[in-house]
Order: sequence, then C-alpha cells, then structure tokens
Amino acid sequence: MSESIEGLASDIDEKHKDIKKIYQLCYGILRNRLKIDFMLSRHIKKPVTDEKLKNILRIGYYQLRSMDSIPPYAAINTSVELARQFVHPRTAGFVNAVLRNIIRDKKETIRIPENNTEEYLSLEYSYEPWMVKMFLGIFGEKETEKILAAGNRKPPVFLRVNTLKTSAPELQKKLEKEGIKAVPVKKAKNALRVASGDYLASPLFEEGLFSVQDLSSQLMGSFINASPGAAVVEIGSAPGGKTAYMAQSMNNKGGIAAVEPDKKRIKMLEHNLLRLGVSNTSIIEHDASCDIKEFHGTADIAVVDAPCSALGVIRRHPEKKWCMREEDMKKFPALQLKILNTVKS
Repeated sequence: MSESIEGLASDIDEKHKDIKKIYQLCYGILRNRLKIDFMLSRHIKKPVTDEKLKNILRIGYYQLRSMDSIPPYAAINTSVELARQFVHPRTAGFVNAVLRNIIRDKKETIRIPENNTEEYLSLEYSYEPWMVKMFLGIFGEKETEKILAAGNRKPPVFLRVNTLKTSAPELQKKLEKEGIKAVPVKKAKNALRVASGDYLASPLFEEGLFSVQDLSSQLMGSFINASPGAAVVEIGSAPGGKTAYMAQSMNNKGGIAAVEPDKKRIKMLEHNLLRLGVSNTSIIEHDASCDIKEFHGTADIAVVDAPCSALGVIRRHPEKKWCMREEDMKKFPALQLKILNTVKS
C-alpha cells in the first residue's frame, strides 16, 4: 500500500466516509486474503482472473463473514454495484449469485484440508507458502502456528506524546474531551495506549500533539537516550518516528542528520517533522550503503534502521505478506552488512 488509506479515501463524500470501517475492511482482507480466496473458490466454477473482480468478491465475502455492522443485503448490493461500475454490467449477476450462496452456507461448511501441514497453515492463516515453509524449517510446527496466529491479531494502538508541545497528563485531558480514552503505559514514559475512541479523527494529531507509534519503536527511542546537544546520525529515517523521539529527548538542541534514500519517504518524513515541530534535524537524501566522508568521526550516536523483510511486524503491516518475495530475503544480509560497515567509519 504505497498510498495511505486516508489519502485514497479523500474523494469519498463525508456521508459515506467511515474511516474505521475502511481500515477494518482493508486490513481484514490483507490479513486473511488466501483463506478468503480459498473459501470463495468453493462457490465459483471457473477461477476469476480479473483483479478488480477478485477484490470486489473479497470485499463482499469479508463483510458477510466478519463485519456484523454491515447488513448482508447492503454488503451484496454494494458489491454488485461495484462490479457493474468497475468491471462490467454482466459481472453483477455473477457477484450477486456467489455472495448469496455464501449467505446460504450459514455454518460455513467448507473446511480447509488438514492432510498437508504446510498447505493448511498457509491457507488457514493466509501466509505465502514459502513463508510458512521457512518458519517451519526454523521453528517447527507448534511454534510456527503460534507465530502465524499472532501475526493475524489486531494490534493495540499506542500514542507517543510530543513533549515539544504538551505533556502526557495534558494530552490525556484533551483526548478525553474528544471522547478518546488513552491510558499510560508502565515503564514507557510518554506512551499512551488507546483504550477507546476515534483517535484517527482527532485534530490533536494534525496539531502535532502526538504520534501513532508502536511501543517497540518508542522503547528503542528511550534506549538510544539522546541528550540535548548530542550529534546524531540516523540511517533509514522515514517516516520519522524515531527521529522525532530523539529530537524530543534532545529538546530540539544539538543536531540530527536524518539519512533516507527514498524521495517519497522523505516527503513523509518532512511532513511528520514539520507537524511535530522538530527543528534540529537535517534531512539528507542518500544511499547509506555508500560512504559519506563528511560524517567520519562527527557523531556521538549512530542509529541504523537497516532494510529488512518486516516479517516481524506483519500484524501491524499485513500488506508485507503479499509484497515480499522469497528471493528478496537473500538480499538483506549483504545490504545490512554493507550499511553497518559504512556507519562504523
């Protein structure tokens, strides 16, 4: 998903823009795509090759099976209309028939065959077969199933308080006034866990009073413990979560050289730092596998967020299931070593 959900939903009229349901639908399908496709295939005689039609069927199926907030008739009618508008009028009847068959199978009598462990785990938890095979080879069957199941669970949402603009107690009060309950996290200073409420719609986010950041990233920021006046070089800075954390720890004093090779991600980084009021950071567009002689001996702290598979953060980024290829895995170690050797100098 190279574009944000909010960005893609910007042209939807306010009456129909329920961003929470859009997130639930998108992430639910991404987490369960293989299983959804398997279940749909049992109601379809010939394989569907049109990608738009596939996605429309996936949307209809997920709404019928996993979104009680949407009535079945509404899920079917919407899917039929999408097929008519974006594929071909003749496909509307096909979509209608498939989804009505799914409704008739109230107890979902279709079961994934369990005779092949690799195939079963791949379909049941919706991971590429090569990923399942890799996990099985490393962890064995029981641990692999636990890992796959954990990757499909909806993660909790954590906010990081922007101490350049507010404090944790003050932000809690402001969020509460908007109907958002956020509670402090033990042993994680300035971290709040969202217990309830629509934090996505809060104007406090655009005002830069908080960021949405996973707890592990926040703990990494506290581990780095950059102090005011420090000179920091950060490799792989976008989207800017750790950069902003360090700037806050430094109270915008000292300097951070944020190195990022991707132009699109640099724009994201610039936007986030501006929103948060970070002023001690210089963004440098550069491939960190190549040396920067000007940096030799200048940094008190070097932080490296090296390119990786991101398989460890699949529960928060389920799209990684479908955009990562097996051959890509072999490229990371050499690239990571090259970057680390550059940073050492």
